[in-house]
Amino acid sequence: MSLSDLMKKNLNENFHLGEIVIQSRVLKKYTGKAQTFTVPAEVEKIGSYAFHNLKTLKHVIIPEGVLHIRNNAFLSCEGLETVTLPESLITIGESAFCQCRNLKKIIIPGNITEIKKDTFQGCSSLEEIILPSRLDNIGTGAFQGCSHLKKIQLPEGITEIKEDMFAYCTSLQEFTIPKGVTAVREHAFWKCDALSNIDFPDSLQHVSMSFIDDNVVRIISYRGIRFFSHLIYESRFGTFYKPVGCSQCLSLIQNHDIFDASVPTPEKEAIIFQLFVQNPADMTICSYLRENFDKDMHEILHTEDFELIRKIIGTPEICQFLSKENIDEFIFYTIDHKLYEAQVMLMNYKQQYIGYDSQEEIIRRKFEL
Repeated sequence: MSLSDLMKKNLNENFHLGEIVIQSRVLKKYTGKAQTFTVPAEVEKIGSYAFHNLKTLKHVIIPEGVLHIRNNAFLSCEGLETVTLPESLITIGESAFCQCRNLKKIIIPGNITEIKKDTFQGCSSLEEIILPSRLDNIGTGAFQGCSHLKKIQLPEGITEIKEDMFAYCTSLQEFTIPKGVTAVREHAFWKCDALSNIDFPDSLQHVSMSFIDDNVVRIISYRGIRFFSHLIYESRFGTFYKPVGCSQCLSLIQNHDIFDASVPTPEKEAIIFQLFVQNPADMTICSYLRENFDKDMHEILHTEDFELIRKIIGTPEICQFLSKENIDEFIFYTIDHKLYEAQVMLMNYKQQYIGYDSQEEIIRRKFEL
């Protein structure tokens, strides 16, 4: 009797034939040493850890009729080079092919709508992956450590580039973020050393400061992405993440023609302050802030960007710009506009570095002016 005939008689029972364990159409475990394995046609699901850590397995053929590949199904199959996936496949679980270090190419079937967390993490030989047009979600770290991946095209259904998605893809050279993506999250392109160009869509609303490990990019992208994308494509940096000095950044910020009525002033001032926090000894920035500090600080307070305010007043070098008179003006501004968190931060700063007035005294003096 053939394997197929045996399975047909035991579809709803445990089935154990040496190196294969199948239960209720789920391939629970394969422990064989074959280099090529074809999943039996009657199987509908490949269970969690079914092929875990098989070192000799090189080629897997999954036939039509298989619907699901569960979490960690092929985890650490380090010799696996090819996997044929059927069009019937509906889901691929988390870490399903994680650490398959010799997997070179994979085609994701058209019914798949999600690549889950860490699915191809650590597939360091993966050079090509073809994604279906229906795909609308890719989990965190899905392609992290795919160090031979040079390019990948995401379908337009994707709305977010999540944390660590392409981290340590050290061969990735260029990337187009699809239309409709609104956010790029932390470390999405971390350590992508070969990356020379990213195309940003108009839909983008948020980019994490740490989406890529380059100080200049983090600084420039501190505020809105519309400003960031203009700065990338209208500047003369060469490549978007080419390292430049803070004085060069400031010069570009001051002279760049994007600073017209369409770009709110607070965005420019936030980047200048961020440059100062990162490099307080830069004389060009110090000179600029010495001339524009009061105006710029009011702009920052107006944005209610409390994280940046905390960074600014937490920088010791800021003392050269703050005096008893102007810090009181800033405190009055926060009182007038009910910016209580900023008010407390400024009052604490004044107490520590300038000299403290009680809140009652500050309010009294305010109404005497």
